[in-house]
Amino acid sequence: MEALNKANTSFALNFFKHECQEDGDKNILFSPLSISSALATVYLGAKGNTADQIAKVLHFNKAEGARNITTTIKMQIYSRTEEHLTNQCACFQKTEIEKKDNIHAEFKALNFEINQHTKNYVLKSVSELYGEKSLPFSKEYLELAKIYYNAEPQSVNFVGAADEIRRQINSKVKHQTEGKIQNLLPPGSIDSLTRLVLINALYFKGNWATKFEAEATRQRPFRINTHTTKPVSMMYLSDKFN
Repeated sequence: MEALNKANTSFALNFFKHECQEDGDKNILFSPLSISSALATVYLGAKGNTADQIAKVLHFNKAEGARNITTTIKMQIYSRTEEHLTNQCACFQKTEIEKKDNIHAEFKALNFEINQHTKNYVLKSVSELYGEKSLPFSKEYLELAKIYYNAEPQSVNFVGAADEIRRQINSKVKHQTEGKIQNLLPPGSIDSLTRLVLINALYFKGNWATKFEAEATRQRPFRINTHTTKPVSMMYLSDKFN
């Protein structure tokens, strides 16, 4: 996943610099992986200038050949009859997905690692794409989204039931994040003019190897910049760490 690591790191640093310029006097917290993983799902089906712009922003150009391989797969899908599609997809999983210069294959491997079950911590990522049903997703895109991202883009009725769809999306995100994110999409964020909604949520829960004692928490100065501090509650622990 070296190519993807380079791309994600470059994107994260550039995005952080941009956010600092926009809101330099505020605390900034974001998940670069959530953004790049979600947009990669869109990039999978994008073409022309749209694909070029996404690749540039996410630094996918550092993973040379990503678009070429995806395009090759699409062409092969086009050339296959429907009854052979399932077998062909299985072939892609064994061959094309393993190629190092395929950005989508690297996302597949990364998401697999992230979502593995472990006793030490819980880390879950959910990424969903919802499109207006009057503008259906192409069949080849649905196949590739399933192969690379284990995603099933959904066609929904934004025109006639936008707020109901919003509540359904919020309910799913709430479930996936153990209730921590309850209102990802606020009222009014989706309406009858909405055509595409891309959402991503990340949930993490872990235990410290050496736990902090709650009673040791104290108000301590937090440095905002060179000259300014403000008191915040800070955990405290004194121990030996290897």
